[in-house]
Amino acid sequence: MKHYFGDASYWIGRIDPDDELHQKAADYTAVIELENGRIFTTQLVLNEVLAPRSGSSARLRHAAIDLIDRITQDPQVSIIPQSQEQFDEAFNLFRTAADDKAWSITDCASFLAMERFGIREALTSDHHFEQYGFVILLQ
Repeated sequence: MKHYFGDASYWIGRIDPDDELHQKAADYTAVIELENGRIFTTQLVLNEVLAPRSGSSARLRHAAIDLIDRITQDPQVSIIPQSQEQFDEAFNLFRTAADDKAWSITDCASFLAMERFGIREALTSDHHFEQYGFVILLQ
């Protein structure tokens, strides 16, 4: 079974038909379903999906709610919960990279989760994953 990491840009692409990554996200979703793959993501990533939609249209807020509901019930998706240990490790990475990298705390937590689960491919367009040494699929 192949494992992927689902970043915010992937999830947003799945819910917003006007998003530039919508078709790529849909295509990868179909491939993952066919190969019976697994998508890992974190609660921090899901927060990134929800937060900007709180001030958007009701349609996008409800689309985000529906997506999170589907993600939490999808047997092919594993959501890594936020813990104090995870935050501390991500913050330490954030601290060490602060001088020359523009990685967010969510990026740092995602990188560490990918390492922990041996995941090399990220469903994202975020070049920060590539900087860290992962393969980004939504280019």
